[in-house]
Amino acid sequence: MLDVYALISSELFYVDLSAMQLTRSSHFHPILEKSSDLINPVCRDNPVNRFVAHSIITHGNPDKPPVCDLFPTRYKIAKDDFEQMLDLGTILCSSSIWSSVLYMVPKKSGNYCPCGDYLAVKSITVSNTYSILNVQNFSSNLQNKKIFSKTDLVRSYNQIPMAKADVLKTTIATLFGLFEFLRMPFDLRTVVQIFQRFIG
Repeated sequence: MLDVYALISSELFYVDLSAMQLTRSSHFHPILEKSSDLINPVCRDNPVNRFVAHSIITHGNPDKPPVCDLFPTRYKIAKDDFEQMLDLGTILCSSSIWSSVLYMVPKKSGNYCPCGDYLAVKSITVSNTYSILNVQNFSSNLQNKKIFSKTDLVRSYNQIPMAKADVLKTTIATLFGLFEFLRMPFDLRTVVQIFQRFIG
């Protein structure tokens, strides 16, 4: 699942696909049309990578903190986002004995992103030592290149499935219910290592 976004630059031109109308006359329309399955953000209809799944190996007891209140505008943002994730098949309603608090992270755009405060879960999660690549590991391959593109994944971490045994540990408590993640959420420990393995 890819975002319809790319930056293509050279000595001759610079194009931002996110800002242009991709009509049938566009040079990029055939590429996106050919890869239409990749720009569909629906999780339930897309094949799962069977070689990578996120496990949460813990050595402690479940934690269940109280639900936090939200300002009305942030409540609506959170509720709309969770409804979208339900529609996408990213989350399910839950009755887990585990839960983490919902909090709203401010974005550069001025909007807010709903996230789980997994601090208690992270504190009892076993570390993952999978190597994280440095930008210098591949930047040497860019010498003498003239055309560059950037492709952004839609809800990138959510494209990685959770291990079934650990889905309950991803539960977030909100004012509108408990929800568990079938796909990897953003704030768990070791998600960076798992995502690196997925990309690799």
